[in-house]
Amino acid sequence: QAKGALTTCCASRAVASLQIQIRGSRCEPLPRPRGRLDCSASASRSVYHLSVKPISRSAGRTATAAAAYRSGERIVDKRGGGGGGGGGGGGAPAWAEDRQALWNAAEVAEKRKDARVARDHEVAIPKELTYAQGVELVRDFSQDLVDRHGVAVDFAIHKDDPKTWDGTEKGWQGYHAHILSTTRVLGREGFGEKADPELSNAKRQAKGLCSGPDEI
Repeated sequence: QAKGALTTCCASRAVASLQIQIRGSRCEPLPRPRGRLDCSASASRSVYHLSVKPISRSAGRTATAAAAYRSGERIVDKRGGGGGGGGGGGGAPAWAEDRQALWNAAEVAEKRKDARVARDHEVAIPKELTYAQGVELVRDFSQDLVDRHGVAVDFAIHKDDPKTWDGTEKGWQGYHAHILSTTRVLGREGFGEKADPELSNAKRQAKGLCSGPDEI
């Protein structure tokens, strides 16, 4: 809960406890499931979906509220707390393993009233995968964001709506993931400079990078 009541629909749909990943974090990998996927002609195919949206103050949004909604957990927006303490293993501070401390620190790191405080990646999990395979796929995707940009990543897996757009039952249970990333690089001393995806195109060009939209 962050400055308001937690939306109950999200709390009831969150089926996997959200995991925080930071550069150098030690996460126990899930065992790789055995078995074959159902690729028969009668099996309906998955539809690709990836949506990347900014969490910006200019839109009246906060990173703490976004994390609370996606995880179904209570998060108090302290705005001025978080971001202290000693360093943790793997080059990240110990407090970064705590969701409330992490997202409060992300808020404190931003001074502008129109700052972008987080970025949400919503991805569909292919229905051909088992649940365990889906979690592993999301974890790998999240870790790639961490390794590529040096940000902290927080993900949750939700159940899809059991009905299609026209109100008919799908007949199968699908899942999707919300992958919330910080907009600043996280190091041993806390949050530092803006991550590459958040830089202006002029700054990206100076660093020899492609444009922001192309990066996303």
